[in-house]
Amino acid sequence: MVSLAVKGQHQSTAEYLFLEYLNNYQKDSLQNLLSEDFEFKRSYTTLTMDKANLIEKYLPESKAFQGKFIVLKVLHQQDPKQFLVEDQSNYLKYLKVDYPTWKMTITVKNNLIEQVYMDTTDKYQDYVKNVKIVAKVFMNWLQKHYPEETEERLFNEEGLLEKRLKEYSEKEE
Repeated sequence: MVSLAVKGQHQSTAEYLFLEYLNNYQKDSLQNLLSEDFEFKRSYTTLTMDKANLIEKYLPESKAFQGKFIVLKVLHQQDPKQFLVEDQSNYLKYLKVDYPTWKMTITVKNNLIEQVYMDTTDKYQDYVKNVKIVAKVFMNWLQKHYPEETEERLFNEEGLLEKRLKEYSEKEE
């Protein structure tokens, strides 16, 4: 069994396995680790993802962005375990946006992930402003240079989003 290393420690608890499977886009492993009534909630929106939405919608989008949650610190050891995570992705890297940090709380019951709750940190407002600005500039550039490419195509055609982001990033330097 593979596990996630945090600050030199080798961890294989359900919380760490969840992050590992999520970061490696492992649908089958996540399917087995999430409870049937799993919920993914965020403090900054009323939308909640269930198990099917996380696996069928969120995971492919995260893969297109090459998104990863990197544990910076364990904020609370007991269940529910809380982490300070950095939300890294090629999308943010190529658009030159500082990676945001989140407080991620993971609740486990019977060795299954029951809930993941994401909360903002103090830099959230700056992050949102920056992302909105650079995403709009990128989409305008994309429309000008590749008018036939839709947002849907960027996410569904493997490697296309990263290719366009790299090209955009190189032209912006």
